[in-house]
Amino acid sequence: MRQNIAAILWAASLLLIFSACSKDDDDNGSNLVDNGLPPTIDFAEGRNSFRPDHGESRSTGTEHIHVRFSVADPSGLGEVRVGVSGIFEGNVPDGFELLDVADVYSPDASEDFFRFSENATTLNVDATETDIYWEGSTSRIEGNVIAGPYDFTISATDAFGNATPSGEEVRNRFYINRNYAPQVQVTNLVDDELKGEAGQPLVVEGSIRRGIVGLSSDIAFIWVRLVEEDEHNDFEAGSSLFEATWGQSLRFSKSGVALPSTTDINLAGALAGENEITMPEGHGHYHLIVWAEDVNGNVTRASVDVHVD
Repeated sequence: MRQNIAAILWAASLLLIFSACSKDDDDNGSNLVDNGLPPTIDFAEGRNSFRPDHGESRSTGTEHIHVRFSVADPSGLGEVRVGVSGIFEGNVPDGFELLDVADVYSPDASEDFFRFSENATTLNVDATETDIYWEGSTSRIEGNVIAGPYDFTISATDAFGNATPSGEEVRNRFYINRNYAPQVQVTNLVDDELKGEAGQPLVVEGSIRRGIVGLSSDIAFIWVRLVEEDEHNDFEAGSSLFEATWGQSLRFSKSGVALPSTTDINLAGALAGENEITMPEGHGHYHLIVWAEDVNGNVTRASVDVHVD
């Protein structure tokens, strides 16, 4: 009888040892188990878009962007990265600065508002503390922000190292506007859009002028496009129905003929003659994009709806 009990105890001990050795090493010291899937990135709770949204344009008086999103992974979150960056091929002039942000959300983040609990399966970012400023006491830069396009990105990994694929990461281009950047005005809008006729020249009235405050500088580059849809794909722009350039860009490798003026450009005059925009045949909706850049690299980008009857 005693031998049977000893055998049973010996067998039980072997079972416990085997169970301990065969336990999933990827459980990260918790009840969470690696499902092999990457984190999903979505809108913040109760929101219907990311912030900043793709194509969002921040007004000249605004000093920050709202950061709104959520991330989920049933295996547990490891790290979430939020970035803001811009393209500037030339040298950024003294006194100006390109916004460059790399915020890391994690269980051991240095700031409370970037920290989430160990083994958390969701993260919802929808508070002013995580907004990104370019002016004021919480500004991310010391100089004056370079106006123009910036790319907002979100990527994530779970507690087991599974990363959100690049095609599922958030990549939203937004625009910072400043009074010291060039001023673009299209003055012949009807119901907030330009009216055109199929097969006829598009009439564009308005101006591009030097910025209106002390930090302004002369106009250095103008880029005008007519596209079927404004996809905000500056720097890697696809085919256009019309495109014309003047001057030399500091932001990327693009140049054109000499500027008609460095302080005040009449759009009707610039878009005449060989630069006349002829509308496609048939009914359609398009976008006219005017990019104006000064010698400091500040950009103002205007996108106008064009309706053709």
